[in-house]
Amino acid sequence: MEIGTWKSGGFAKRRLIVLALFAVLVAGCASVANPNGWARPEVTGKVMYVTLERGKLTSVDTGTFQKIWTFPASDEFACGGGETKKIKNDGIYGSPAIDDANVYFGTYDGAVYAVKQSDGTCVWRIETGDNLLAAPILGEAGLYVAATDGYLYLLDPKNGDQKSKFNAGDVWATPLLKDDGLYVATMTGKLWKLDPTTLDSKWSTPFSVSTALLTPPTAVGDDMIVVGGIGKKLYGIDPETGEQKWSTDGANWFWGEPFVDGTTVYATDLDGEVTAINGTNGDKVWDAPFSALHSIRSGPVIAGEALVTVDNDGVVYRIDPSTGKGIGQPNLLNESVHASPLVLNADGTPAVSLGNQTIPHVAALATTSTTPSPAASGSAGSAQKVYIVTTGGHVFEFDPDAGRTSQVVSK
Repeated sequence: MEIGTWKSGGFAKRRLIVLALFAVLVAGCASVANPNGWARPEVTGKVMYVTLERGKLTSVDTGTFQKIWTFPASDEFACGGGETKKIKNDGIYGSPAIDDANVYFGTYDGAVYAVKQSDGTCVWRIETGDNLLAAPILGEAGLYVAATDGYLYLLDPKNGDQKSKFNAGDVWATPLLKDDGLYVATMTGKLWKLDPTTLDSKWSTPFSVSTALLTPPTAVGDDMIVVGGIGKKLYGIDPETGEQKWSTDGANWFWGEPFVDGTTVYATDLDGEVTAINGTNGDKVWDAPFSALHSIRSGPVIAGEALVTVDNDGVVYRIDPSTGKGIGQPNLLNESVHASPLVLNADGTPAVSLGNQTIPHVAALATTSTTPSPAASGSAGSAQKVYIVTTGGHVFEFDPDAGRTSQVVSK
């Protein structure tokens, strides 16, 4: 089994992807033959964009949790005034990017869409050279799309035309866009820092390790970029030089999006461990990691006074961020979860956090530095709620203080 079309170094790449897919299957994720996807929802203007069905994007009113539209409404549709065609999309693995008018997302089969926020009609559709697992990112220069064909594409959001591309290597992790550059982690073990406009490398050589990098690059303020993956390690990288400053070991592969609060990095791994790390030097913050009952593919979040994480079997945990000890009893959703949760404030707006965690895909924030707001570090208390999307097509609302869940959306 493999994903994508490998262009060179066939044996090594095929071996790498077989290992990755084996871990996906063991962790209970979607199989290659049935790529249903896992994507964290995004919210803007009190409208949630979420994947409830394979290859489809649904907009939901966050006040009433009523569906507004679903795209595509059927397997036959037209884009941008073109002819109607029968198209059946594979799963959506990356969160959508959003600007003032449109929502942008990619599908596993390599298609990129721009859809109107207002009514879900298709503005344009283009096809890349291979599968899409990373989320698209919007910036001032355009729309960045990373594919498993090895290329990072810079597209014009107006029409999907290609403006430029860069051969980074096979990408599964969502890139990170900051004021100082675009960070791209690859399955070939490289972390690139690119000029967002020209896509030229800003480091003399990329940071490189011998194992695939799966986690989205995540910023710890302006002084550190954290990334990890198959090597069971997290790395702290100097954003100026690309040099490694520290590394720390985990029990298994790091895959979920790390969450940063101040200088503390919270990370999950496929052994079900949650670890707190000092992002400045890589030291462990807790005496011991928190251990979930099952493997964890998604990333953690802080909401209210708790660190919230969900394992692959849909068990929701509250953890004391300062000690790593569990709070209360776990909550069972009885459905699989692989997408990272989303935290909303009482007014329905996203809680701005860090790295790739909550809203860096929104164009207005795409080039801002990713530092936590007070809400992200727990000052909002029970005003915040956590939204969890299951592989069964349901959205659950979790109260981080009471430890209760309720289903708010279903397919």
